[in-house]
Amino acid sequence: MPTSLERCQLPSAPEAWADVISALRRFLQRHGVAARDLWVIVPFAQHLPLAREAWASQVGAGWMPRFETTQTLAAALGPPQDIPEALPTGNALVDRLAAAPLLASQSWARWTAQNDAVMFRHWVRLLVETTHQLMEGAACQPPDLREAWWARVQERLESRLAAQVAAGEVEGALARVAWAWARQRDTLPTDALFRVRPAAWAVVQAGEVDALMASVVAQFPGPALWLEVNPPEGTAITDMRQVPSLVACRDAEEEAQVAAARVLRHVADGEVPVALVAQDRGLVRRIRALLEREKVRIHDETGWKLSTTRAGACVMGLLRLCEAGASTDELLDWLKSGFVDLQGHEAGLVALEEALRRQQAASVAQVRLQALPEAARSLWQFGSEVREPLARLTQTHLARWQQALVQGLQRCGAWQRLQRDPAGAQLLQALHLHEGEAGAGAYGRQAAQLVCDRVEYRAWVDEVLEAVSFRPAPQEPAEVVIAPLSRCMLRPFAAVVLPGCDHTHLGAAASVGGCLSEAERRDLGLPTGQALWQRERLALRHVLTHPRLSLSWRRTHQGEPLQVSPLLEPLRLALRRAGRDWAAATDGLVRQVLPVRVVRPTRPSAPALLPSKVSASAYEALRACPYRFFALHMLGLQEVEVLDDAPDRRDLGQWLHGVLHAFHVSRASPSNDWQADVDRLLAMGRQQQQALGLDDAAFLAEWLYFERLAPAYVDWLHAQEAQGWRFERGEWAVSMSDAGPADLKGRLDRVDRLMQQHGGARARLIDYKTSSADSLRARVRRPLEDTQLAFYAALWEGLVGAVEELEGLEAGYLALETPVKWIEHPRVTDSAAALRAGLAEDFTRLAAGAPLPPLGQGPACEHCAAAGLCRKAHWDGSMGEEALA
Repeated sequence: MPTSLERCQLPSAPEAWADVISALRRFLQRHGVAARDLWVIVPFAQHLPLAREAWASQVGAGWMPRFETTQTLAAALGPPQDIPEALPTGNALVDRLAAAPLLASQSWARWTAQNDAVMFRHWVRLLVETTHQLMEGAACQPPDLREAWWARVQERLESRLAAQVAAGEVEGALARVAWAWARQRDTLPTDALFRVRPAAWAVVQAGEVDALMASVVAQFPGPALWLEVNPPEGTAITDMRQVPSLVACRDAEEEAQVAAARVLRHVADGEVPVALVAQDRGLVRRIRALLEREKVRIHDETGWKLSTTRAGACVMGLLRLCEAGASTDELLDWLKSGFVDLQGHEAGLVALEEALRRQQAASVAQVRLQALPEAARSLWQFGSEVREPLARLTQTHLARWQQALVQGLQRCGAWQRLQRDPAGAQLLQALHLHEGEAGAGAYGRQAAQLVCDRVEYRAWVDEVLEAVSFRPAPQEPAEVVIAPLSRCMLRPFAAVVLPGCDHTHLGAAASVGGCLSEAERRDLGLPTGQALWQRERLALRHVLTHPRLSLSWRRTHQGEPLQVSPLLEPLRLALRRAGRDWAAATDGLVRQVLPVRVVRPTRPSAPALLPSKVSASAYEALRACPYRFFALHMLGLQEVEVLDDAPDRRDLGQWLHGVLHAFHVSRASPSNDWQADVDRLLAMGRQQQQALGLDDAAFLAEWLYFERLAPAYVDWLHAQEAQGWRFERGEWAVSMSDAGPADLKGRLDRVDRLMQQHGGARARLIDYKTSSADSLRARVRRPLEDTQLAFYAALWEGLVGAVEELEGLEAGYLALETPVKWIEHPRVTDSAAALRAGLAEDFTRLAAGAPLPPLGQGPACEHCAAAGLCRKAHWDGSMGEEALA
């Protein structure tokens, strides 16, 4: 026991360091200890310069006490320990490498290790967390009493293990393995604190009790001082000089703007540095972006995960491209990441993207290399060479995977760019990718022994990037300091802004991880979930003493309602009892009411852009909406194809047209063998699916539809052939010149012919449709409004050039459903004549400069490719038809 342990309670305030120094000086005088022989432990590294400056301000030149934290002192007392192989190091990322083979060697975990990689990685994480918790608990025990503590842990776990492992209680077994593994560490980095003998110790407590230092001073034989600088429980917050303000915001974006406006106001008033509390990391990142726009100098002590940086996306993108299911979207994202050196391949990137979208290749495996243009093929070869070091490996040691990753990054030029990028440099360090690092220390030993496959290696890299935060270099002198709530204690910020004061981010139930229960942690003196909640509550009490404190919370998040944090409820009740309220505050946003100005669409006129040839879809666009015709067929704008595994209606239509055409071409003559025709049709379906590169899994729903359609289609076909109809031609690309102001072009799905007894013939134009029969009947019910069949009839007229042939013309839609239905267009020749006359009149007007306003209504606007240019959704409600006349 110490000869003299003094405890002293000091008032809590950001400027409390003057009181701390005064208490230290009095302590030195009482015990006759020289200042240089006093070792003072402060809570955080950020407190070290504050303590030293406060001492120099009060005492002036001369020796000062040794101010340290437990971590900085342990590091200064000796070099890092050389940890024997297979023992836990305290580094979670390195220890996960050692924990995996250790856990896989357990008989009860072997099956999971071999058959369920995701669950096994979860067990490894729990094992490492529990091991580290036990190591932290052991570090707080004097070395000569540590063995007795390990015995207590064993005794506490034995009853749980014996009763529950047989029933499948995995956490108990994991805790037992963690105990055995952690116990093998005979010495720990902080053991030196128990061995040193300064003339006196002093500990500054802000927040929770430092269990390690409590144990150190408890067995120290000399004088010791314990200074607690915490607001006492039940502090009358209403007696403060200024009550904090609390702003309720609508959503996250408004809260970010409110917090940023509050910070900017403090900076503009010269109240710097401002503490921005990172209680909600996602929200604070958005606030940081708003502040950076205003050129505010920021020191971020929290940072953000390496996995969310561009450097992290580049590395993970390269690893994903080496997997069998890599998508072409991932390939394009990686090439555009900014880290890949594309010098000489700039044109190839554009050509490759266009080719991939034309092919509709959603995965790398679906790309038809022979169909790529030369520039795109050259870039593809470049990407293959980059992936080669990783792609040739299947299962090997971690060190080999690391070497292959370095080679891939070097081949694509990303290695040099990552070294120059701040986040990239931290990423290379976190992954131990620097040259000469592969065989160094505990990591090197584990990397040389651990064997993993490609999926396991990518999962490990992903865990590293998720666990390590990127901290940008501070911008000095900092005007804003982003810090967690606990690191704001005893720091002289000019103002504090604390967003995220809702019940999900402030005062929420804390999780400590690991496999030990709350009761077990409490009995063993380890941190519990309740203790973590109390730690956050105490840190908030510190911040609430600041005279310039702004709080905010939001009422909703992604549609879910939120409540104000329960930790603020005692303060609200205390204010109400005292007849007071939160400090008056505005949200700081400048709002300006502007008159609504409807930006009406243009009414373009472009006679010079009229196409010389027009298709059925183009003329239908002109009739449905002149503006759509202008955008798509006069300006030539096109939608960018989406690279997607799932086939859409267009893919289905292209496939179905190809199947039916191949089926009819392969039938030399009509057949009465119903089953043979069904089998042939299904075989053609599979062939066409393979030709288009459609994945079986993604195409499953369409194939099940086709299996039902094939018998129904053969039934309909045989009935038509019994009437004398014969297939003549399909997928026929035709054009018609001298049709007036514009030539006609199109593709006829199918032409059938019926030979009559008197020697004449009738023709039938068939257009395949996957739409419902009811919708098709509604189209032909208004024959003059159905453009497609009338357009095809006009094309047929130009082809045959004989009136008698037209008198026997039929045209209609074939509804490809079960059963198949033929829906004929009545008087199609009359509709064709009306269409030719209308097209001539329309093109004559457009050639004369007639405008092309957006007249589309209803279904014409629901799936319009020109909607982004037209913006009808923005103006339709306030625009009358007279404005378009």
